Parts: sequence; C-alpha cells; structure tokens
Amino acid sequence: MTNVRGAGGVGLWRFLLVTGPATVISLGIGALAVLGYVSVVITSTQPITMASSGGTSDSMVLGVGTVGTIVEDDDALAGDSAAAMVRMGTTHLDDLCLVPRVELPLVGDLLSIRIRSAAPVTLGDVTLAASGARLGGLHTPRTTMGLGAGFEARTEPGPDAITLGDLDLETHGIVLDGGLRLSSLGVRTSAKELSC
Repeated sequence: MTNVRGAGGVGLWRFLLVTGPATVISLGIGALAVLGYVSVVITSTQPITMASSGGTSDSMVLGVGTVGTIVEDDDALAGDSAAAMVRMGTTHLDDLCLVPRVELPLVGDLLSIRIRSAAPVTLGDVTLAASGARLGGLHTPRTTMGLGAGFEARTEPGPDAITLGDLDLETHGIVLDGGLRLSSLGVRTSAKELSC
C-alpha cells in the first residue's frame, strides 16, 4: 500500500511562499494609492452609491458624456452608459460612505459592501461618472456655463472654496488622481442591499 503524503493539502511554508509575495505587492499598491502616488480607477456595471454630509472642493467641472470617456478607460464595464461628469479639484469631505455592489462569480448573486469613514477624508482630484446625483447646499463662486462641446459648467479658480452640502449620488466610475487620505475606515458586507 502506497502512502501519499500531503494529498489534498499544502504545507504552510509552500503556502506562504506562493501567497506571501502577492500579499506584499497588494499591500504596497494599496499604500501607494492611499499616499497619493498611484491613480485609482473604479468602474462597475452596478451603480456605486457615494454619500457625504458635506465638504469643500478647490474647483469643479460639470459636463455630460459616457462612463468610458469620463474615466478614460476603453475596457470600462459600463463604458457605453450615459453619465454626468463631476470633476473636482482637491476635495475635503467631512465623512464618506461608498456602497459598491459586486456580482459573485458562478453564483451570480449580488454582494453589497459598505465602506464608511466617519472622520474627514481628502480625495485629492476626483472625477465621477454619475448616473444620478443630488448635491444639497452647493455654493459655487464664479461659475462659467456652456464651455466646450456639449454642456459644461466650470468654476473659475479663486480663494473661495466650493462648498458642498450633503452629497448623495450613484456613479459607475470613480477616478482618484491623487489617491485618498483618511484616518478611519469601517467595512460591512451583506447579501442584502446596503445603503449609506
């Protein structure tokens, strides 16, 4: 009788040898994104809910386009979907909540992931491909309308920051040119649809 050692399993050292470098690289890329050295692009066929109770931004451009053109990604999952472009300069939010919904492979069910920071968040330069949005208490000093092809509203640079009231939108694409900086983060997952 032949004794097959290790059938159906793998030793701890071999497991660490294979997964260790991938884990270190993933953590390194995440750290670079948080420090603002790596641009982050998130696209999804399911709308991502984004909410905040308020904040400020150095500049803002509003326009129209498609998810693929706004996030400049030929392989965007929802590339042909119409979207409003919201491009903001350095943005400071009082808090932030994101709820992406992802489809589980093979199963096909949707999983909601709520990512929340109750502390202030700095997004650097951010571009959103919004399919629906509500900006309450928006104060935009020095605004120019109708620039470029199609519709576009642009705020002129100046010492006064743009004030954002409560922010509630659905987006199919997020581009963080300067990464993000935050001091706290909470994550919850659910098979049911979560909200902010």
